[in-house]
Amino acid sequence: MIKPILFSVCLTVIAFSSCKKSSSNNVTPVCDGSTPTYDANVETIISGRCIGCHGSGSSNGDMSNYVKISNYTANGKFEKEVLKNQSMPTSGPLSESELNMLGRK
Repeated sequence: MIKPILFSVCLTVIAFSSCKKSSSNNVTPVCDGSTPTYDANVETIISGRCIGCHGSGSSNGDMSNYVKISNYTANGKFEKEVLKNQSMPTSGPLSESELNMLGRK
């Protein structure tokens, strides 16, 4: 009788000790079925939230036009830092609608 109780207590302790509270308020992008374009949707977000640090010729990475930003989307850095980790932009997280727009494929 003691073994099943001890086993249950150990499982409970392990379960709770493996949990951690997330320190961020990350939002998971949701696709609504629309197809955004760079010119109509994405460029506005990039120019408003990214160009301050990632402008033309920037040593932080140039995201000043479609071709240059597509290098970051192709190698996965944009998705990792902006959509998953939400560590960019450094001025504060993108809104849920911005993340949803950028997260659509």
